Amino acid sequence: MTVLNVFIGWGGPAGIPIALKLDYYLNSSGGFRCFVARKIGPGLAELPEIIEEIRNCDAAIMIVTKWTFRSRRWRDEMSYIYRKRVPVLPFVANKAPIPAILDYMDLQWFRFNPAKPASSFREIPSFVSALARARRRA
Repeated sequence: MTVLNVFIGWGGPAGIPIALKLDYYLNSSGGFRCFVARKIGPGLAELPEIIEEIRNCDAAIMIVTKWTFRSRRWRDEMSYIYRKRVPVLPFVANKAPIPAILDYMDLQWFRFNPAKPASSFREIPSFVSALARARRRA
């Protein structure tokens, strides 16, 4: 079985627990090796690791919460993902504002209930696998 490398980005503190739960779900479902930045603080200490993970991923899942628009790092990650032509699945909380970069990229996104994000996890593996297959064919 092919293992897909998936970068999971989160924008703002509300995205961290969702990213960690999604990471656990995908890793335990088999076929995925996920990366979630865990030690982000002031400065750029983790930046080389983030860049390397994005460069080597087959697909990215970017979590969007109501605070994502305030996260410069999230926007920078999205820009880098776009430049590297990494397929991305935006995972958007209901009622969260859509960051302008997603409209610019003209992406489809996947909505979830912030009170029960795991209720949407079942559908994500097939979407991510399809994104990665499409990238390989391109």
